[in-house]
Amino acid sequence: MARIMRDTIMYQKSFSINRFETWEAAEKEGRKWIRKQKKILPPSRMNEEGRMTSNNRSGVVGIYIAKTVRKKPNGKKYEYWKWIARWPDCPVKGGVSWTINEKTSDDDAFALAFLTREMRTADKDAVFSKFKRIRGRKSHLEIMEKKLLVLV
Repeated sequence: MARIMRDTIMYQKSFSINRFETWEAAEKEGRKWIRKQKKILPPSRMNEEGRMTSNNRSGVVGIYIAKTVRKKPNGKKYEYWKWIARWPDCPVKGGVSWTINEKTSDDDAFALAFLTREMRTADKDAVFSKFKRIRGRKSHLEIMEKKLLVLV
């Protein structure tokens, strides 16, 4: 089965081994069909810069929240949440994260992730320095207005 999706519409075609006799031949024809479809169909928007996806829960493109569970050698599990900023060509695999903890509130971690994405830097000192300058000011409040998800 060869599949290609464009704007929530799935295009697919079956390439059975019965018809093409070998797996390799069926796979080759499937790849050929996909190449042809790519020329016919509009380009993919999946990696389009600034595109808001339907599963975005943060309210800002490139910022998401993740739960991490760490298991210590003694068997205890520790859960924590973090806001993560990602952008095309981000130098940090998986994005730059800001952990929610006793020092950094959920809102502060979100704002730090927002600034990280906006500045497109993995330099946490530079981001934190900017955060300290804007905290409590109008630009900080504007960032917080963008936030959709509220942790309870």
